[in-house]
Amino acid sequence: MRTEALLWVDPPKFVYYNVRVLSRGWCLTVLAVFACSSGEGRPDAFPEQAGRTHGEIQVVLTVPRAGDASISTEARLFRFRDVDVEGAQVLAGATSPSLLRLPPGACVRVDGEALLSDVLARASSDTTVEMLDAGELMVRAAGGTVRLLPRYVPEIVPLVSGVLYESEGADPLASPPDVGLAEVLVSSLGGPDIGRFDTLAEFPPVPRITSLNGVDPAVALTLDRRRDLRIGWVGGGSGESPVIIFAWSHSGGGELRCRAGAIGHLVIRQAVLSRIPSNGTVQLFLEKSSVGSFAAPGLQVGEIQVSVRDAVYLSVI
Repeated sequence: MRTEALLWVDPPKFVYYNVRVLSRGWCLTVLAVFACSSGEGRPDAFPEQAGRTHGEIQVVLTVPRAGDASISTEARLFRFRDVDVEGAQVLAGATSPSLLRLPPGACVRVDGEALLSDVLARASSDTTVEMLDAGELMVRAAGGTVRLLPRYVPEIVPLVSGVLYESEGADPLASPPDVGLAEVLVSSLGGPDIGRFDTLAEFPPVPRITSLNGVDPAVALTLDRRRDLRIGWVGGGSGESPVIIFAWSHSGGGELRCRAGAIGHLVIRQAVLSRIPSNGTVQLFLEKSSVGSFAAPGLQVGEIQVSVRDAVYLSVI
């Protein structure tokens, strides 16, 4: 999908905002004309300030083998100074190892606290990240709707303040979910920092785990850290291969992420699995993502990532 935004200004009376969304060969053109005498909608309603602006929206649809499907969303819109964009993402709350661009077969344990500590150690006295307000966000996907409301926090972590967006956990969908509705629509009402916007994205096909050491995942109830694990999988469509995620909440919580290969299976060695704490439960996800861009008044760069997951729950021994 490709989104193009063109803005023509004829001061002082009107702004013409033309958005063209191209997806699967079709083109939707929306032309909005509105008066600017009150200052609303004008580019100078969001004057340039020191630093760069960046936005990230994440939408994750989880379709487990057992239990209810759910959708979770996150949004981070921020202005940053005297730090690179990767460091600003970490300060803003991102812990995804997608920043590391994992090659096929590689694994990494996600340690958000270590990432944050490293960025803070490299920060200067001029480093700041200001989380921006775009008003209420509405996400419509898979037949469900999620609302995200802005909440101001004076100091989120050192050097970071402003507005937090986060859905309250994973919102349950109708059972079964309408996974045939591949499109994701994200809408913003606009706020004091970021103007109103709408953006479309599309879920990739659902990937499925087919076997765990040759056993059907529906009956594979344990994860043995003392031996290698061979994961078989199918689906997910073309493009970048899926990511395998082990997530746990015991022993302080954490994640282990591995990039699957393109051949439908991946062997994770015992030395890697030993990083997962024993005597607890782990969620095993197979996740396929697609990434696109979006535009909004007051935002220089916008990125939307939509993901769909298979899920299996295992006891760790």
